[in-house]
Amino acid sequence: MQNKVSKYFQSNEIKEKFTQVLKQGLSPRKLAITFSLGFILSIFPMIGTTTALTLLFAYWFRLNYFLIQMINWLAAPLCLALMIPFTHLGQDIFGAEESSISIDELMRAFDNGLIQGFSQVLQYQLYAILGWVFIAIPGLFVLYIICFQLIKLYYSKLKKMNI
Repeated sequence: MQNKVSKYFQSNEIKEKFTQVLKQGLSPRKLAITFSLGFILSIFPMIGTTTALTLLFAYWFRLNYFLIQMINWLAAPLCLALMIPFTHLGQDIFGAEESSISIDELMRAFDNGLIQGFSQVLQYQLYAILGWVFIAIPGLFVLYIICFQLIKLYYSKLKKMNI
């Protein structure tokens, strides 16, 4: 499986699909917004919500649905990888006592009852969302600027090659 994935990304297929998206007439600004917003929303630390979030924002800002979902799916593993760091960041922002979050700790949270367990998990989730917001807002602007410049550069290369 790994070989197929790496071969796909090394092939010209991705470049061709990206070029097709560029030929649809989207402005560099719209593409930069699509890339940066798609990435930032894809690392939102609530599993199962990123597809709905990206579709909602794509509709709201009239962005390319396919492209924003592709970015969302490609960046999905980062959502899981960043969940605990976002939780720790949120705990630091609130000045809360930092705990070592693990599956065992989450299971122990339910030892004192279902309501107490959900309350503890919800608290961790809120810390993670706060940590994400703290990173997402400046990250969105930085990603937008980088994406916008790279897309403008790519457009100029396409014009020089008359594509």
